Amino acid sequence: MGLFESISGQLLSKTLGGQQQNNVLSSVLGLINSPGTGGIGGLAQKFQAAGLGHIVQGWIGNGPNPPVSAGQVQQVLGADQIKAFAQQSGLPIESAAQHLAELLPHVVDHLTPNGTVPTGGINVSSVLGALKSHIFGS
Repeated sequence: MGLFESISGQLLSKTLGGQQQNNVLSSVLGLINSPGTGGIGGLAQKFQAAGLGHIVQGWIGNGPNPPVSAGQVQQVLGADQIKAFAQQSGLPIESAAQHLAELLPHVVDHLTPNGTVPTGGINVSSVLGALKSHIFGS
């Protein structure tokens, strides 16, 4: 089984249409790449500041991805970033943190091959296609 076949985002493919899948993945990448987050390094710092650094380090490392709850994502990112993600992705705000909790571990894992945090921003368009095909099988 490949890396992304195990992604819990397979549940999303049953509930989200193709365009919304694109919007959600693009929005996750946009959230990570936003100035408010600061890329993978900034996201790791936010998790560390919230006392949850071990979670994001597990995603960056080569081992299994530890789960994160919607509440923990809310704690790390804050209500404003969750709301912005919901608006950008077209998801209801009530489910936005849960979708992030399902996708962030796998997206961060994919963006940090061999446990290496990339410097600079994420090329959203090039990563989006690879993530979409692996997560949603399309």
